[in-house]
Amino acid sequence: MTVNGVRPACGPAVARITHHHRGTTQLCQPCLDSWFNSADGDESLEPLAFEPLTA
Repeated sequence: MTVNGVRPACGPAVARITHHHRGTTQLCQPCLDSWFNSADGDESLEPLAFEPLTA
């Protein structure tokens, strides 16, 4: 996972999430799946915006 482009990715980024504080997180597919699974139980994780990335 990358956070504002500063952490190394564990796989190719497939999506960018914009948080309510306007920061962004790029996620690989396994991290994206985990993020949305976690957001099902914690509404604070719901992103302001979700953008699929294309190759």
